[in-house]
Amino acid sequence: MPGNRFCQEVLSSRWLLLTILVMVAFLGVIDYLTGDYGMLVFYTIPVVLGAWFRGLYWGLIAALLSGFVRLYADYNTYTVFTIRRSVCVLEDELFLLMIVIMTLMVRKMLGKSRTFLR
Repeated sequence: MPGNRFCQEVLSSRWLLLTILVMVAFLGVIDYLTGDYGMLVFYTIPVVLGAWFRGLYWGLIAALLSGFVRLYADYNTYTVFTIRRSVCVLEDELFLLMIVIMTLMVRKMLGKSRTFLR
């Protein structure tokens, strides 16, 4: 995609990695401080950024990093971390991995529609 080349030049690998790390760390701190509120939607932002601008590998890195930060925040928030909580964290991680796949599919479909319209 020609328009995506500009985005890749602007967002170099180092800056994108730094952005993802800062966003995930910031979300982890907020998740830890707020406790049992639904922060999962916000964890999708760095995941989508990584998958859209750099592809599958970066999307997976962002999703796994977000999942581990979410696990850490949940583990340290609750006094008793039960099997039910572990399953919820696993479901959240699977959701983030599905977001990576859906982002890549949307990006691919948009590329095909742009070439069809030309």
